[in-house]
Amino acid sequence: MKRLWQQLDRLLRGQDGLRSESALGQLEARHLVIAAVLLGILYGFFMGWYGLFSRATPEYRQALACMWKVPALFLLTLFICFPSLYVFSALLGSRLTFGPTLKLLLAVVALTVTVLASFGPIVAFFAVSTENYPFMKLLNVAFFAVAGALGVSALLRALRSLIGVGDTPPPLPATPPVLTRREELESPDRQVEALFRVWILIYGLAGAQMGWVLRPFIGDPAQAFTWFRARQANFFVDVWRSLISLFS
Repeated sequence: MKRLWQQLDRLLRGQDGLRSESALGQLEARHLVIAAVLLGILYGFFMGWYGLFSRATPEYRQALACMWKVPALFLLTLFICFPSLYVFSALLGSRLTFGPTLKLLLAVVALTVTVLASFGPIVAFFAVSTENYPFMKLLNVAFFAVAGALGVSALLRALRSLIGVGDTPPPLPATPPVLTRREELESPDRQVEALFRVWILIYGLAGAQMGWVLRPFIGDPAQAFTWFRARQANFFVDVWRSLISLFS
């Protein structure tokens, strides 16, 4: 367990694992999964406090639901999106094989959940101090968005380093060439980054929809507890409705 947290701490500090194939090989997939699950459970525990303090009778099942739904959200999204990441990276010249690519995405998920878990005490504080359901939903959406943005930015930086690893760079000219705007946009590096940004968008959309499938996380205190809600509307429509409700 100590080694698990040491490895996670080194990842957070940028001392390990995301910018070379040899560093990825030193990561243990089992440790990354355990870290993601434990920290997801921790955030879910704090997230579930709203179900305990927003109702006349505390709903402990809502806390239990959050504790397994948060890690399930990240791991299921990883399972759905990993094949496309592997194909993208292979087509664009990455030397990573199946195993290291999986470790890379697991490391990004572990980092994302670590950032999310750090917001847990803040979520718990607001769960105890307010009963405003739209506010609590949007607060959690904001924390998921911040954690996800930091995670995918780490992934993008790692992929920039890993594409074409091992190639010897050409010598720099004495006078750097001046590229036109069109040449700059059509450069291979820009095209590779653009394609990975498309994948990141797909990853974000899949994560948002997975959260919608697994809802409710917070649990409307005006409704009876249920493990899942019927499929209707979508994540973005619900966020918009929550915004309108919050400011109306």
